[in-house]
Amino acid sequence: MRLKIGGRCVTINGSGGARRKARYGRLRCRRLDRVRKPVGSERFMLRVPGIAWSSLVLTAICFSSFASVRAQEGTIEVEPLSGESIRASVVSLAADGSLSADARALGDWSEIRRISWDRTPEPGSPDRWQVRTVGGGLLGASRIAMGDETVAFETRSGRVEVPIEKIVGIRHVTVATTDAPPANATDDDQLVVSVEGASETLVGVVEGIDDQGVAFSFDDQTRTIPWERVTDLTFARAGMDPVGSGARVLLSDGDVWFGEPSELDDRRLVLAIGDSTSIEFGIERLIELQFVSDRVLQLSSQEPIEASAVGLLLPVRAWQRDRSVDGSPFRLDSSDPRRRSFASGLGIPSGTRLTFACEGFDRFRSIVGIDASAGGGGDCVIVVETEGREVLRERLTSGSEPLEIDLLLDGASRLTLSVEFGEGLELGDHVDWCDARLLKTGPR
Repeated sequence: MRLKIGGRCVTINGSGGARRKARYGRLRCRRLDRVRKPVGSERFMLRVPGIAWSSLVLTAICFSSFASVRAQEGTIEVEPLSGESIRASVVSLAADGSLSADARALGDWSEIRRISWDRTPEPGSPDRWQVRTVGGGLLGASRIAMGDETVAFETRSGRVEVPIEKIVGIRHVTVATTDAPPANATDDDQLVVSVEGASETLVGVVEGIDDQGVAFSFDDQTRTIPWERVTDLTFARAGMDPVGSGARVLLSDGDVWFGEPSELDDRRLVLAIGDSTSIEFGIERLIELQFVSDRVLQLSSQEPIEASAVGLLLPVRAWQRDRSVDGSPFRLDSSDPRRRSFASGLGIPSGTRLTFACEGFDRFRSIVGIDASAGGGGDCVIVVETEGREVLRERLTSGSEPLEIDLLLDGASRLTLSVEFGEGLELGDHVDWCDARLLKTGPR
């Protein structure tokens, strides 16, 4: 397939892109040496003007006139994998990975699900690009340039050089009108471009990137395609491998970083990125730390081992991952602001039954309610079974407080979630199983 796209043909001699092509072989050949390595296997470099590169810990933010900002009394919430959340004014992380809240020992950070600060996000001005990294990182960028093995971005945290292996995709925010594409599971880079008002996907190899456009090899030719025609770029197989343990850091400006926390106190968080580089964030920028480990498994990331659905008056409706039944983000009617919106979970309509493997996990937790999109018409019954044995049955109606589920699995290997029809037939039965997850809460 040949597409006529505005831009000029370029010949790249000795460029990073050309070296990538020479190393990885001809286009459309399987390039096994491009399989992405887990997070931490390559160097992730952060360069901030005015800060010495010789330091192993680099400051990624500008502090206020005060050296640190101590949280007010009880404004930090720590959520363990099991048990009740803890409110504290200071949370500390020691060099051995142990956490404490107001000097109370909490154990290793892998035993914690999240730490959140009671402050309001203040997103920065819109960026030209949005960069997705492995581990769930999401960075806004105003400038961009590709080197031999890295892509450099100008972010709100300074200039960052990210190894290509750690980049899932780059979105041109100023022209994109649809949702970002999923991670690229193929062995070729993919470029989504606009051609005469329609979207086309080019398959090939990225040769170079700068503020003007993307040099891309496809169909035995290399063209520089201006950003005005590009909506999305995804790198081959990025994000396909397990990321291992670590933490997503949600900042007040809206950026999300991923790495391994190495230090936390009432002044700063130090996040290890790669083998020898760390980033330091002032505590006043932190909104939430979301810890990632093999002790937590989101059901939305798994395929059910059994699934069935029936309709009553309406055609069968599909269940959704990380969205409500109608495809919109989760929105629950709750008196608690922390229970109103969620990023992960299952959207399950009435008449649907899903069974998941749960062997090796000892607990199931979720917050369940009828989505606000139902418009007050939802009425249904949710059922939870383990090994075919019913362990929970509850009626849900629109406007009622969401139900918090916390069930011990008692060695079960199968977990079934069902939504049955209620008095309102299937009308408005948009059930959100928010943050539905399996946990390993016992000793390692």
